[in-house]
Amino acid sequence: MAIFRVTPAHDPSIQIEFEIPIKGRQNPLFFTVPKIQYFPVEKSKDFYDWLSGKNEPQPEDGKPLEPVRRTGRDIVLKMLSLHVSAKDYAILEKLTDGELGQIDTHWENESKTPVGESSASSDT
Repeated sequence: MAIFRVTPAHDPSIQIEFEIPIKGRQNPLFFTVPKIQYFPVEKSKDFYDWLSGKNEPQPEDGKPLEPVRRTGRDIVLKMLSLHVSAKDYAILEKLTDGELGQIDTHWENESKTPVGESSASSDT
């Protein structure tokens, strides 16, 4: 019987690499993030606690808080903050909504690509 080998989260095929040219900087910013479904458990928990507002300060009067509203920009930046250095994050948080949207779309699309396959390159 053949043994099925699970691809570990640290495998290069699970990692998504980004290159972002930064105005005024000679070298672009390079960073790597895992496919979304391969986030480490503790980082997923941190993200979902943040997204739900679970860690928001509670009012002393006991009245429930309004649901926390997160923008797409907030969500992408939070996901990035869990995987990049503080130095890189300081650069990423200055990107435009369009640039962050490109990161989000590529990250999501690459996360849907089956392990062991790669999507078609956009370099034409």
